[in-house]
Amino acid sequence: MQYKYFYRLGHQPIVGLVEVDLLKAKIDYVLDKWLFSETKIDIEKTGSLVFGGTMEKQWEEGYRLSDEEFYKVLEEKINAYTENNPTKTAGIVIPFKWQKRSLKIAKDAGIKKVNIQLMPTIPSYGHWKNAKVWWMLVQEKGTVWLGRIEEMANQEFWSNLDMNLPKGDMARGIINMKFARTLLNFTEKKTIWDPFAGHGRVILAGLDIKDRFYASDINPKKLNDEIMENYDFAVKAFNQEYLRKHRLALPVVNGQTPSEINPANFPPLAKLAQSFQLDASYLTSATLKSSPVYNKELSKENFSEISIVTEGYLGFNFKGKPLPIQMKTEWEGIKKIWERMLASSGELGIAEVIGCVPFYQIDGKRQIPPFLQELEGIGGYKLENLDNEKKFLEYARPQAFVGHLVLKFVLQ
Repeated sequence: MQYKYFYRLGHQPIVGLVEVDLLKAKIDYVLDKWLFSETKIDIEKTGSLVFGGTMEKQWEEGYRLSDEEFYKVLEEKINAYTENNPTKTAGIVIPFKWQKRSLKIAKDAGIKKVNIQLMPTIPSYGHWKNAKVWWMLVQEKGTVWLGRIEEMANQEFWSNLDMNLPKGDMARGIINMKFARTLLNFTEKKTIWDPFAGHGRVILAGLDIKDRFYASDINPKKLNDEIMENYDFAVKAFNQEYLRKHRLALPVVNGQTPSEINPANFPPLAKLAQSFQLDASYLTSATLKSSPVYNKELSKENFSEISIVTEGYLGFNFKGKPLPIQMKTEWEGIKKIWERMLASSGELGIAEVIGCVPFYQIDGKRQIPPFLQELEGIGGYKLENLDNEKKFLEYARPQAFVGHLVLKFVLQ
Protein backbone atom coordinates (compact mmCIF):
# COMPACT_ATOMS: atom_id res chain seq x y z
CA MET A 1 0.00 0.00 0.00
CA GLN A 2 1.20 3.49 -0.84
CA TYR A 3 1.07 6.14 1.92
CA LYS A 4 0.83 9.92 1.59
CA TYR A 5 2.58 11.10 4.77
CA PHE A 6 5.18 9.83 7.20
CA TYR A 7 6.02 10.89 10.77
CA ARG A 8 8.71 10.14 13.32
CA LEU A 9 7.84 9.31 16.93
CA GLY A 10 10.06 10.50 19.75
CA HIS A 11 10.53 9.05 23.23
CA GLN A 12 8.06 6.32 24.29
CA PRO A 13 6.48 5.50 20.89
CA ILE A 14 3.38 3.78 22.30
CA VAL A 15 2.37 6.96 24.15
CA GLY A 16 2.71 8.89 20.91
CA LEU A 17 0.63 6.35 19.01
CA VAL A 18 -2.22 6.75 21.49
CA GLU A 19 -1.95 10.55 21.32
CA VAL A 20 -2.13 10.56 17.52
CA ASP A 21 -5.06 8.14 17.59
CA LEU A 22 -6.95 10.38 20.02
CA LEU A 23 -6.29 13.32 17.68
CA LYS A 24 -8.30 11.36 15.07
CA ALA A 25 -5.41 10.99 12.65
CA LYS A 26 -5.73 8.04 10.30
CA ILE A 27 -2.59 6.02 10.93
CA ASP A 28 -2.37 3.14 8.47
CA TYR A 29 0.93 1.54 9.33
CA VAL A 30 3.62 1.63 12.01
CA LEU A 31 7.23 0.50 11.62
CA ASP A 32 9.40 0.92 14.70
CA LYS A 33 9.19 4.70 15.29
CA TRP A 34 7.79 5.55 11.84
CA LEU A 35 4.11 6.29 11.24
CA PHE A 36 2.58 6.17 7.77
CA SER A 37 -0.67 8.03 7.30
CA GLU A 38 -3.31 9.03 4.79
CA THR A 39 -4.05 12.19 6.80
CA LYS A 40 -1.83 15.16 7.55
CA ILE A 41 -1.03 15.76 11.23
CA ASP A 42 -0.13 19.13 12.75
CA ILE A 43 2.97 18.00 14.63
CA GLU A 44 3.29 21.34 16.45
CA LYS A 45 0.13 20.47 18.41
CA THR A 46 1.45 17.11 19.51
CA GLY A 47 3.85 16.29 22.29
CA SER A 48 5.29 13.15 20.77
CA LEU A 49 5.99 13.65 17.05
CA VAL A 50 9.48 14.82 16.08
CA PHE A 51 9.05 15.55 12.38
CA GLY A 52 6.93 14.61 9.39
CA GLY A 53 6.49 15.07 5.67
CA THR A 54 5.31 13.78 2.33
CA MET A 55 6.08 10.34 0.98
CA GLU A 56 7.89 10.84 -2.35
CA LYS A 57 8.50 7.25 -3.39
CA GLN A 58 7.79 3.92 -1.74
CA TRP A 59 9.06 0.57 -2.94
CA GLU A 60 7.50 -2.80 -2.18
CA GLU A 61 8.69 -4.56 0.97
CA GLY A 62 11.88 -6.47 0.28
CA TYR A 63 12.53 -4.57 -2.94
CA ARG A 64 16.21 -4.44 -3.94
CA LEU A 65 16.75 -0.84 -4.96
CA SER A 66 19.41 -0.39 -7.61
CA ASP A 67 21.81 2.54 -7.69
CA GLU A 68 20.58 3.79 -11.05
CA GLU A 69 16.92 3.67 -10.05
CA PHE A 70 17.57 5.56 -6.85
CA TYR A 71 19.60 8.29 -8.54
CA LYS A 72 16.90 8.71 -11.18
CA VAL A 73 14.11 9.08 -8.60
CA LEU A 74 16.14 11.44 -6.40
CA GLU A 75 17.07 13.70 -9.30
CA GLU A 76 13.49 13.75 -10.58
CA LYS A 77 12.00 14.70 -7.19
CA ILE A 78 14.61 17.37 -6.43
CA ASN A 79 14.32 19.00 -9.85
CA ALA A 80 10.54 19.12 -9.57
CA TYR A 81 10.84 20.90 -6.20
CA THR A 82 13.60 23.36 -7.10
CA GLU A 83 11.74 24.62 -10.16
CA ASN A 84 9.49 26.67 -7.87
CA ASN A 85 11.37 26.83 -4.56
CA PRO A 86 14.69 28.35 -3.40
CA THR A 87 17.43 25.72 -3.26
CA LYS A 88 19.04 27.27 -0.19
CA THR A 89 16.15 26.00 1.95
CA ALA A 90 16.67 22.34 0.96
CA GLY A 91 18.84 19.47 2.16
CA ILE A 92 19.44 15.77 1.51
CA VAL A 93 20.16 12.86 3.89
CA ILE A 94 21.79 9.99 2.01
CA PRO A 95 23.35 6.63 3.00
CA PHE A 96 27.11 6.53 2.56
CA LYS A 97 27.10 4.06 -0.33
CA TRP A 98 25.12 6.50 -2.52
CA GLN A 99 27.00 9.64 -1.59
CA LYS A 100 29.04 10.20 -4.76
CA ARG A 101 26.29 10.63 -7.34
CA SER A 102 23.95 12.21 -4.77
CA LEU A 103 26.47 14.97 -4.12
CA LYS A 104 26.59 15.70 -7.84
CA ILE A 105 22.76 15.71 -8.08
CA ALA A 106 22.59 18.13 -5.14
CA LYS A 107 25.28 20.38 -6.60
CA ASP A 108 23.61 20.49 -10.03
CA ALA A 109 20.33 21.47 -8.35
CA GLY A 110 22.03 24.16 -6.25
CA ILE A 111 21.54 22.34 -2.93
CA LYS A 112 24.49 22.79 -0.57
CA LYS A 113 23.28 20.94 2.51
CA VAL A 114 23.92 17.19 2.30
CA ASN A 115 24.17 14.81 5.26
CA ILE A 116 26.03 11.56 4.56
CA GLN A 117 24.83 8.70 6.78
CA LEU A 118 27.76 6.72 8.12
CA MET A 119 25.27 5.31 10.64
CA PRO A 120 21.44 5.32 10.60
CA THR A 121 20.83 8.97 11.50
CA ILE A 122 18.03 11.45 10.95
CA PRO A 123 18.02 15.27 10.74
CA SER A 124 17.84 17.11 14.03
CA TYR A 125 16.32 20.49 14.82
CA GLY A 126 19.80 21.95 14.38
CA HIS A 127 19.70 20.92 10.72
CA TRP A 128 16.17 22.24 10.40
CA LYS A 129 17.24 25.77 11.29
CA ASN A 130 19.24 25.93 8.08
CA ALA A 131 16.90 24.11 5.70
CA LYS A 132 13.10 23.85 5.63
CA VAL A 133 12.82 20.67 3.58
CA TRP A 134 14.96 17.53 3.61
CA TRP A 135 14.89 14.47 1.36
CA MET A 136 15.71 11.31 3.27
CA LEU A 137 16.14 7.77 2.03
CA VAL A 138 15.12 5.18 4.64
CA GLN A 139 16.07 1.52 4.51
CA GLU A 140 14.71 -0.26 7.54
CA LYS A 141 13.51 -3.82 8.22
CA GLY A 142 12.98 -4.68 4.58
CA THR A 143 11.33 -1.41 3.58
CA VAL A 144 12.79 1.24 1.31
CA TRP A 145 11.26 4.67 0.80
CA LEU A 146 12.16 8.25 -0.03
CA GLY A 147 10.44 10.96 2.01
CA ARG A 148 10.48 14.73 2.04
CA ILE A 149 10.61 16.15 5.58
CA GLU A 150 8.54 19.34 5.70
CA GLU A 151 7.81 19.88 9.41
CA MET A 152 10.05 19.66 12.46
CA ALA A 153 8.85 20.06 16.06
CA ASN A 154 10.93 22.60 17.93
CA GLN A 155 12.39 20.40 20.67
CA GLU A 156 14.75 23.19 21.71
CA PHE A 157 11.89 25.56 22.45
CA TRP A 158 10.23 23.14 24.87
CA SER A 159 13.50 22.07 26.48
CA ASN A 160 14.50 25.68 27.08
CA LEU A 161 11.07 26.50 28.48
CA ASP A 162 11.27 23.46 30.78
CA MET A 163 14.69 24.37 32.14
CA ASN A 164 14.31 28.15 32.37
CA LEU A 165 10.93 28.65 34.05
CA PRO A 166 11.46 31.05 36.98
CA LYS A 167 9.61 28.69 39.36
CA GLY A 168 9.90 24.93 39.17
CA ASP A 169 12.13 21.97 39.89
CA MET A 170 12.76 19.59 36.99
CA ALA A 171 15.13 17.57 39.17
CA ARG A 172 12.23 16.11 41.18
CA GLY A 173 10.91 14.02 38.32
CA ILE A 174 8.28 16.54 37.21
CA ILE A 175 6.91 15.76 33.76
CA ASN A 176 8.38 17.71 30.87
CA MET A 177 6.17 20.01 28.83
CA LYS A 178 6.16 17.85 25.71
CA PHE A 179 4.70 15.00 27.78
CA ALA A 180 2.25 17.44 29.37
CA ARG A 181 1.06 18.41 25.87
CA THR A 182 0.54 14.74 25.09
CA LEU A 183 -1.63 14.35 28.21
CA LEU A 184 -3.67 17.40 27.19
CA ASN A 185 -4.27 15.80 23.80
CA PHE A 186 -5.78 12.77 25.54
CA THR A 187 -9.00 14.79 25.74
CA GLU A 188 -11.02 16.77 23.21
CA LYS A 189 -12.35 19.04 25.96
CA LYS A 190 -11.13 22.63 25.78
CA THR A 191 -11.56 23.52 29.46
CA ILE A 192 -9.00 21.90 31.75
CA TRP A 193 -8.72 21.65 35.53
CA ASP A 194 -5.42 20.65 37.13
CA PRO A 195 -5.96 19.97 40.87
CA PHE A 196 -2.24 19.24 41.41
CA ALA A 197 -1.19 22.40 39.59
CA GLY A 198 2.09 23.05 41.38
CA HIS A 199 3.88 25.74 39.41
CA GLY A 200 1.43 25.45 36.51
CA ARG A 201 3.49 23.26 34.16
CA VAL A 202 0.48 21.48 32.58
CA ILE A 203 -1.24 24.81 32.04
CA LEU A 204 1.79 26.41 30.41
CA ALA A 205 2.22 23.43 28.09
CA GLY A 206 -1.25 23.91 26.66
CA LEU A 207 -1.58 27.66 26.19
CA ASP A 208 -1.94 27.25 22.43
CA ILE A 209 -4.09 24.09 22.31
CA LYS A 210 -6.71 24.60 25.05
CA ASP A 211 -9.06 27.50 25.77
CA ARG A 212 -9.33 27.80 29.54
CA PHE A 213 -7.70 26.38 32.66
CA TYR A 214 -8.39 26.09 36.37
CA ALA A 215 -5.46 25.47 38.69
CA SER A 216 -5.73 24.32 42.29
CA ASP A 217 -3.18 22.94 44.73
CA ILE A 218 -3.01 22.12 48.43
CA ASN A 219 0.09 24.31 48.73
CA PRO A 220 -0.85 28.01 48.38
CA LYS A 221 2.81 29.04 47.98
CA LYS A 222 2.89 27.54 44.49
CA LEU A 223 -0.22 29.33 43.30
CA ASN A 224 -0.97 32.87 42.23
CA ASP A 225 2.38 34.74 42.25
CA GLU A 226 4.53 31.75 41.23
CA ILE A 227 2.17 30.57 38.48
CA MET A 228 1.82 34.19 37.33
CA GLU A 229 5.60 34.56 37.10
CA ASN A 230 5.88 31.36 35.08
CA TYR A 231 2.95 32.39 32.88
CA ASP A 232 4.48 35.75 31.99
CA PHE A 233 7.77 34.04 31.14
CA ALA A 234 6.02 31.42 28.97
CA VAL A 235 3.94 33.99 27.04
CA LYS A 236 7.11 35.89 26.11
CA ALA A 237 8.70 32.63 24.98
CA PHE A 238 5.62 31.76 22.90
CA ASN A 239 5.70 35.20 21.30
CA GLN A 240 9.35 34.79 20.31
CA GLU A 241 8.74 31.32 18.87
CA TYR A 242 5.67 32.54 17.00
CA LEU A 243 7.67 35.31 15.38
CA ARG A 244 10.48 32.95 14.45
CA LYS A 245 8.06 30.66 12.66
CA HIS A 246 5.58 33.10 11.15
CA ARG A 247 7.23 36.48 10.65
CA LEU A 248 7.53 36.06 6.88
CA ALA A 249 3.86 35.16 6.60
CA LEU A 250 2.54 37.98 8.79
CA PRO A 251 0.80 40.91 7.11
CA VAL A 252 2.79 44.13 6.95
CA VAL A 253 1.08 47.04 8.71
CA ASN A 254 2.49 50.55 8.14
CA GLY A 255 5.71 49.00 6.88
CA GLN A 256 6.19 46.75 9.93
CA THR A 257 5.29 43.22 10.93
CA PRO A 258 3.44 42.68 14.25
CA SER A 259 5.73 42.57 17.28
CA GLU A 260 3.83 39.78 19.04
CA ILE A 261 0.95 37.35 18.83
CA ASN A 262 -2.53 38.84 18.84
CA PRO A 263 -3.11 39.55 22.56
CA ALA A 264 -6.49 37.83 22.28
CA ASN A 265 -4.63 34.52 21.90
CA PHE A 266 -2.84 34.98 25.22
CA PRO A 267 -5.03 37.04 27.54
CA PRO A 268 -3.97 37.93 31.10
CA LEU A 269 -3.64 34.86 33.28
CA ALA A 270 -6.65 35.95 35.34
CA LYS A 271 -8.83 35.49 32.25
CA LEU A 272 -7.20 32.29 31.03
CA ALA A 273 -6.46 30.36 34.21
CA GLN A 274 -7.95 30.68 37.69
CA SER A 275 -5.88 29.37 40.58
CA PHE A 276 -7.05 28.57 44.10
CA GLN A 277 -6.02 26.55 47.16
CA LEU A 278 -7.71 23.16 47.46
CA ASP A 279 -6.87 19.62 48.52
CA ALA A 280 -7.21 17.49 45.37
CA SER A 281 -8.71 14.70 47.47
CA TYR A 282 -11.80 16.80 48.14
CA LEU A 283 -13.16 18.41 44.99
CA THR A 284 -16.69 18.33 46.40
CA SER A 285 -19.14 21.16 45.82
CA ALA A 286 -19.31 21.77 49.57
CA THR A 287 -15.54 22.29 49.72
CA LEU A 288 -15.48 24.35 46.56
CA LYS A 289 -18.14 26.76 47.78
CA SER A 290 -15.63 28.14 50.28
CA SER A 291 -13.44 29.25 47.37
CA PRO A 292 -13.98 32.71 45.83
CA VAL A 293 -12.81 31.36 42.47
CA TYR A 294 -15.51 28.67 42.55
CA ASN A 295 -18.25 31.15 43.39
CA LYS A 296 -17.07 33.68 40.81
CA GLU A 297 -15.97 31.48 37.90
CA LEU A 298 -15.99 27.71 38.28
CA SER A 299 -19.61 27.44 39.43
CA LYS A 300 -20.67 28.84 36.03
CA GLU A 301 -18.98 26.01 34.15
CA ASN A 302 -20.72 22.98 32.70
CA PHE A 303 -18.69 20.26 34.42
CA SER A 304 -19.56 17.76 31.70
CA GLU A 305 -17.40 19.92 29.41
CA ILE A 306 -14.39 19.92 31.76
CA SER A 307 -11.56 17.41 31.88
CA ILE A 308 -9.14 17.03 34.74
CA VAL A 309 -5.63 16.70 33.30
CA THR A 310 -2.89 16.48 35.87
CA GLU A 311 0.49 14.99 36.61
CA GLY A 312 -0.95 14.00 39.95
CA TYR A 313 0.90 13.28 43.14
CA LEU A 314 3.80 10.94 42.34
CA GLY A 315 4.94 10.37 45.89
CA PHE A 316 8.54 10.30 47.06
CA ASN A 317 11.22 10.96 44.45
CA PHE A 318 13.57 8.04 45.03
CA LYS A 319 17.23 8.74 44.27
CA GLY A 320 18.09 5.10 44.81
CA LYS A 321 16.35 1.75 44.41
CA PRO A 322 13.08 1.80 46.42
CA LEU A 323 12.46 -1.02 48.87
CA PRO A 324 9.24 -3.11 48.73
CA ILE A 325 7.96 -1.55 51.96
CA GLN A 326 8.57 1.94 50.55
CA MET A 327 6.67 1.17 47.35
CA LYS A 328 3.79 -0.31 49.35
CA THR A 329 3.59 2.75 51.60
CA GLU A 330 3.62 5.17 48.65
CA TRP A 331 0.96 3.26 46.74
CA GLU A 332 -1.35 3.09 49.77
CA GLY A 333 -1.29 6.87 50.13
CA ILE A 334 -1.70 7.51 46.40
CA LYS A 335 -4.62 5.06 46.18
CA LYS A 336 -6.51 7.02 48.85
CA ILE A 337 -5.92 10.29 46.99
CA TRP A 338 -7.26 8.83 43.73
CA GLU A 339 -10.27 7.23 45.43
CA ARG A 340 -11.27 10.56 46.94
CA MET A 341 -10.52 12.55 43.79
CA LEU A 342 -12.59 10.25 41.58
CA ALA A 343 -15.50 10.24 44.04
CA SER A 344 -15.42 14.06 44.24
CA SER A 345 -15.04 14.50 40.47
CA GLY A 346 -17.95 12.13 39.85
CA GLU A 347 -20.14 14.11 42.24
CA LEU A 348 -19.42 17.25 40.21
CA GLY A 349 -20.02 15.43 36.91
CA ILE A 350 -16.55 16.09 35.46
CA ALA A 351 -16.32 14.30 32.10
CA GLU A 352 -12.82 12.83 32.27
CA VAL A 353 -9.94 12.45 34.68
CA ILE A 354 -6.51 12.01 33.08
CA GLY A 355 -3.37 11.72 35.16
CA CYS A 356 -0.37 9.72 36.32
CA VAL A 357 0.39 7.36 39.17
CA PRO A 358 3.93 6.13 39.87
CA PHE A 359 5.32 2.75 38.92
CA TYR A 360 8.80 1.54 39.80
CA GLN A 361 11.63 0.02 37.76
CA ILE A 362 13.73 -2.38 39.82
CA ASP A 363 16.53 -4.45 38.25
CA GLY A 364 14.95 -4.16 34.82
CA LYS A 365 11.49 -5.24 36.04
CA ARG A 366 8.44 -2.99 36.26
CA GLN A 367 6.47 -2.88 39.50
CA ILE A 368 2.92 -1.78 38.61
CA PRO A 369 0.48 -0.41 41.26
CA PRO A 370 -1.79 -3.24 42.42
CA PHE A 371 -4.89 -1.07 42.93
CA LEU A 372 -5.76 0.11 39.40
CA GLN A 373 -8.81 -2.12 38.90
CA GLU A 374 -10.12 -1.15 42.34
CA LEU A 375 -10.41 2.48 41.14
CA GLU A 376 -12.91 1.58 38.42
CA GLY A 377 -16.49 2.37 39.33
CA ILE A 378 -15.59 5.02 41.92
CA GLY A 379 -17.51 8.19 41.12
CA GLY A 380 -19.05 6.43 38.12
CA TYR A 381 -15.77 6.32 36.18
CA LYS A 382 -14.43 3.60 33.92
CA LEU A 383 -10.81 3.19 32.86
CA GLU A 384 -10.52 3.66 29.10
CA ASN A 385 -8.49 1.22 27.04
CA LEU A 386 -5.49 3.17 25.77
CA ASP A 387 -3.39 0.47 24.10
CA ASN A 388 -5.62 -2.28 22.71
CA GLU A 389 -6.89 -3.98 25.89
CA LYS A 390 -4.34 -2.25 28.11
CA LYS A 391 -5.79 0.36 30.46
CA PHE A 392 -2.59 2.22 31.21
CA LEU A 393 0.51 3.49 29.44
CA GLU A 394 4.05 3.40 30.81
CA TYR A 395 6.21 6.50 30.43
CA ALA A 396 9.70 6.44 31.91
CA ARG A 397 13.36 6.84 31.12
CA PRO A 398 15.18 3.49 31.15
CA GLN A 399 17.53 4.51 33.98
CA ALA A 400 14.84 6.04 36.23
CA PHE A 401 13.59 4.22 39.32
CA VAL A 402 10.21 5.97 39.16
CA GLY A 403 8.03 6.15 36.06
CA HIS A 404 4.65 7.59 35.13
CA LEU A 405 1.67 5.33 34.56
CA VAL A 406 -0.89 7.22 32.46
CA LEU A 407 -4.59 6.61 33.20
CA LYS A 408 -7.75 7.98 31.59
CA PHE A 409 -11.06 7.71 33.47
CA VAL A 410 -14.28 8.50 31.62
CA LEU A 411 -17.57 9.23 33.38
CA GLN A 412 -20.22 6.66 32.43
